[in-house]
Amino acid sequence: PRAANPIGNPAFPGRTSTGGKNWIGYMVSDFNHTLTLAYGFASSGAVVDPRLVKPYPRHAYCFQHQIRHFNTSIGNRPDYAPWNADNAVAAIWFGVNDVRLSFERKNIKKLMKATVKQLFEFTHELHKLGLRQFVFLEVPRELYPIRLMDGHAKQTPSA
Repeated sequence: PRAANPIGNPAFPGRTSTGGKNWIGYMVSDFNHTLTLAYGFASSGAVVDPRLVKPYPRHAYCFQHQIRHFNTSIGNRPDYAPWNADNAVAAIWFGVNDVRLSFERKNIKKLMKATVKQLFEFTHELHKLGLRQFVFLEVPRELYPIRLMDGHAKQTPSA
């Protein structure tokens, strides 16, 4: 990333499910008053742990792979990415695919409990690497973009 292209590769606004700027795009452009660069490690279709929920597409990097990629690329704070605990924020948006891809399974409550446990264990890995500021993003399943496109918006959510 650089000032002219704050999200790096691909070119801004990137390939997004919105077809344009998504929340990170707005964060580094419209709502930004200082130079803010975004290092994205997200993978469309990713899940927290593929041992619990199989990702779709199958090649999507899971959360642990994304942490490994962070660690081997900018985790050691190279000159081109001199982040520190005060100027870096890890935005974590997981759970949508985990729920969507296991929605019909009989053991979903047990599965989601295990998934959340793994999510926090993997987040602890980021903490051990020096990150101290975290934002967790979630969306109620009835508002998932894929469900809205499929006409499921009227489905009543269950507790």
